[in-house]
Amino acid sequence: MKRLTLVLVLMALSLTLTGCWDSRPVDELGLIGGVMVEETAANELEVGIIRPTFEKDKKESDYKKSTQAETLVDALNNLQQRSSKIYQVGSIRSVMIGKNLAHSGIDDLLQELDHINDFETQALIVVFDGTFQDLEEFNPPHEAISGKLILDTLISMNRAQQIAQTQFYRVMISRSIEGQELVLPFIRLDEKKENIEVYSFAVFKGDVMVGSISLEEGIPYIMIRRPHIDELLINIPRNELQGSIFKNLSVVLRRKTSKISTEVQQNKPVINVDFKLTVDLKSIRTRDSIEPDDEILKAEIERVVAQYLKNSCDSLFEKTQKEFESDIFGFGEKVRVQNYSYYKNISWPDIYPEAQISCNFQIKLREVGGVR
Repeated sequence: MKRLTLVLVLMALSLTLTGCWDSRPVDELGLIGGVMVEETAANELEVGIIRPTFEKDKKESDYKKSTQAETLVDALNNLQQRSSKIYQVGSIRSVMIGKNLAHSGIDDLLQELDHINDFETQALIVVFDGTFQDLEEFNPPHEAISGKLILDTLISMNRAQQIAQTQFYRVMISRSIEGQELVLPFIRLDEKKENIEVYSFAVFKGDVMVGSISLEEGIPYIMIRRPHIDELLINIPRNELQGSIFKNLSVVLRRKTSKISTEVQQNKPVINVDFKLTVDLKSIRTRDSIEPDDEILKAEIERVVAQYLKNSCDSLFEKTQKEFESDIFGFGEKVRVQNYSYYKNISWPDIYPEAQISCNFQIKLREVGGVR
């Protein structure tokens, strides 16, 4: 009877509770949509926040702010002390790493982010070719709210570019796997400072940025690292069309299968990447007075696309081996799985530049469709 009475009393009390004990009104909260982190000449961090506000009231004092400190947490605490809002770290959806910090090393920053309890693991991580002051000059057209536009641009960029390592949790996984180096989107403001654009990929060795590759150079990387590709536009450069019947040629990659096989020859790894691709014709223009039938045209398109992709792969393999010495493709993991007895006795970062890597393409064009 006493237990029943106690239960009834507790139930009655629960009806009087209207919210969490530590809840705060919405207008007291400050959402942080994005964080910009750069290294200063004094080896401190310059940290700025971007608020995803929809408000057009330019009197709002904490719309954009930046400060300097030894760590990210210290910088956020400094910004908190200067604001009347209670900043919500869990609302961060993007982290833009400055180029100087990327060249110095990003592991300390990643570890700080990983130890922030409320930090969103789906947040996007990118390298920004600029400073927070450049973002202050960001002037989007049509009276767009710059803070929201920055975040929307990064989210849409992630979907459009089909980049493998963008979310924070993917970045942390990549840093924990031996034999797989990190690649991040490299972004900048356009010349008019009205839009944000992804213009290349930042390539890392360990936690240090060692260079970049253009979006065109990055096509083989996307094809190898991305398990599924919904759509990928491939424009064949004019220099690759010399000796062919085409003036212009573009195709859209629809489906792909790939196989990576490894073996050891003369104590060196040999890696073969085989692709089977299905493509659709996007646009085409043949040279004057040349009007081949559809079968000849189809065969020539498949040949030219296959040769272009092979040349692109060979060029990127050489660049990552000789210039960057960075295995961005994850070949080391394949060697470990398929040739463990060899792998356990080597240092893969030291061996990767000496690996023999080749790629082959089988292209199937679904229809020509009479396009000229």
